[in-house]
Amino acid sequence: MASSDLDDPRIYDSCAPVTGSAHRIVLHIMERGSVDHAVQITGRVKRLREMGFRVALDTRGRGATVRLAPDVVKIDRSVVRGIEADAGRQALARSVGEMAGRCGATVVAEGVETVAGREAMFELGCDQMGGDLFARPTHTFARPILQSGSSATLVIAS
Repeated sequence: MASSDLDDPRIYDSCAPVTGSAHRIVLHIMERGSVDHAVQITGRVKRLREMGFRVALDTRGRGATVRLAPDVVKIDRSVVRGIEADAGRQALARSVGEMAGRCGATVVAEGVETVAGREAMFELGCDQMGGDLFARPTHTFARPILQSGSSATLVIAS
């Protein structure tokens, strides 16, 4: 979904099929916009959270993260790649992790491809990790999305 899809009233319809599974769905918002843009969508995100959806924010260090009060903060692979040897990337990941901790959010590192990268992210306090080190991308699902007890992620580009 694009962030403009958040203007669609059907998303907030309590009778929509997806609404019944809201507690199992994480809305993944890409932090592409400015902090000002985050202010514009904050009310819509709040409304979705009140409906039971959780929010993940893919941060690239632009500052909208705090405004949206996400449940999950994702550290982009562009920050993670080579982090074990880059003090600047480490400082950015550490500050994102500290901010997420103050918000009560889980920190997820994307694009972890090496053992050294995994160790660096662990030392920086990352809660969860994903990337080729753990599993290669596949075109098939291990199990259908939204089985009982599972969660799904919807990507929203802002």
